[in-house]
Amino acid sequence: MVEKTRLKFGVIIDIQAALEMALGGGDQKGGRPDLSRINPVAIIKQAHDQHGLKIIELPLDANYILSNVVTRPEHIRGMQALRDELGLEYTMHLPFFQLALCSFNPHVRKASIETQVETIKACEAIGGINNYVLHLASELEDSINSFNVESHYKELAWGFFMQNGYESLEEIIARTGIDPKKVCVENNEGIPFTKMYDILIEELGASICLDVGHMVLQGEESPIEFMNRWKDRVHEIHLHNVQRKFLANRVRIHDDHHGLESGVIDIPGFLAHLQKMAFSHPVLLEFMTQKEIKESIAYLKEKQFLENCSHP
Repeated sequence: MVEKTRLKFGVIIDIQAALEMALGGGDQKGGRPDLSRINPVAIIKQAHDQHGLKIIELPLDANYILSNVVTRPEHIRGMQALRDELGLEYTMHLPFFQLALCSFNPHVRKASIETQVETIKACEAIGGINNYVLHLASELEDSINSFNVESHYKELAWGFFMQNGYESLEEIIARTGIDPKKVCVENNEGIPFTKMYDILIEELGASICLDVGHMVLQGEESPIEFMNRWKDRVHEIHLHNVQRKFLANRVRIHDDHHGLESGVIDIPGFLAHLQKMAFSHPVLLEFMTQKEIKESIAYLKEKQFLENCSHP
C-alpha cells in the first residue's frame, strides 16, 4: 500500500491570542489592554502547546503597530531558541496595512517598498524562515472588480497597477538579496490571479500563497483548478472555509475565514487532492479565534488528515 503524502499543517497567529495576552490572559474583559504584555515568543509557545503544530506564521503588521515587537533583539533570540528547542518552522506575513506597492504616487510606493525591505532584513536575522507572504495589491486595486465598467477597462486598470507592483517586487528582491521563491504572492479577493500575476511568477521567480477563501470569493477558479494550473509554484496555502449567508431580500454573501467543518469548500476533497499532488509546503490554518482553530484541528483528526502530517 502506497503511503499518502504527509501534509505539513501549521497555524497563523490570530489577533485574539495577542489581545488575550494584553488583557492578562483574557480575564479583564472590560479592562484597558496592557500592550507591553504582548510577547511574540510567548504567543508562539502558547500556539505550539495548545495546538501541537510546528509551523507558525506571524503577522508582521504587528511590528509597526507595537513598535518592533517582533524584531527586537531579545525577541529574535527568543524565537531562535524556541525554534531550536521545539523544532519549529516559521513563515512571515509581510505588512500590508495602509501600504500601496502598486501606487502611482512615488512617495507612497517608496515608503511601502522601504517597509518590506526593512522587515525582511530584520526577519532574516532569525533564520530558517520558510516563506514571506506578500499582499502585492492594496484595497484600491482589489476593489476595481466591483466597479460598474466593462471588464476590459478593469483589466486595463489592473495592468497599470501591476506594472508598478512588478517594479516594487523587483526592487524588494534586489535590495534584500532574498531568494525570490521565498516571497509568496497571495491571491486577492477581487483581482483575477491568472490574468494579472503570471508575469511576477514567471519573470521574477516569486512563489504563490494560495488563500482558498480568497479564491472562492474572487470566483476565477476553484482551489483545485488553481493548484492544477500552478502546481509546484504554490509554496504556501492559507486554509479556511467560506460560509454562504442569506440576508434580507434574497441577498446572498460569501464570508471567509471560518472553520473547516462546514462551508462551500469541500475541505476533505481539497486536502486529498494536495496529497495526490504530493504537496510538500506549509498548509496554514487561518482563523480569527482560538476556538475555530481547536475545532478545525479536531475536524482534521476526525477526517484522518492530521495523523498523516509530519507534525501531530
